[in-house]
Amino acid sequence: MYSQDFSVSLGTDIPYQHYVGLHLHSEKFEGYYRFGILTSPYSDYILRISKELGVSETYIEMIEKAYDFGYMNAIGVAYKFGKNRGWYIGPEFRLDFLTAGDTPVSLVEQVTGVSLQTPSQLQEKVSATLGMKTIALGLRAGYSFSISRNKKHRIRTEISVAKHSSLHTLLKIQNRENDALNTKLNNVFWKEIFRDYGYLGGLGFAYEYRF
Repeated sequence: MYSQDFSVSLGTDIPYQHYVGLHLHSEKFEGYYRFGILTSPYSDYILRISKELGVSETYIEMIEKAYDFGYMNAIGVAYKFGKNRGWYIGPEFRLDFLTAGDTPVSLVEQVTGVSLQTPSQLQEKVSATLGMKTIALGLRAGYSFSISRNKKHRIRTEISVAKHSSLHTLLKIQNRENDALNTKLNNVFWKEIFRDYGYLGGLGFAYEYRF
């Protein structure tokens, strides 16, 4: 192990998250955990890109509130190579939680094909919230370089790509979960959104301090 075998980073993945990272280093490998948040304008970009790729406006309207804010988690391992082992590449596992946001009851009925038996004049008074938990697998590559004489202060530049592998919707009607509706939504969202359009990619920049 290096004498400087632990580091902390503060960075951003555009347009995915702002994060804090913890890194463990050996001569040829690095392991890390990153905790981040998804907020506007990144969430707006994600929805806009999804719409341009062909996701139906109905689904965009239904999930947009869930994308207002999210907790993002990533665990990865990277192989370091090149001069001073500055280059690195490796696999990454992502687990994200998109917080519950209001969604129209009429859209829930339209997307699931299930009637909630709510009179139209009362639909605005019936609350529905939708959150999501997603899992993705991907690859991250980058270059790290020192900006100080003691090599403790560094800058990271990265590129990453990932594909959603599963999701779990967290739909509540009047603050109660409905297992049947969530199962239906899981199937619909996977088929209509995440199976074909569930790709994540971005450019990353971070400041890193090595102890």
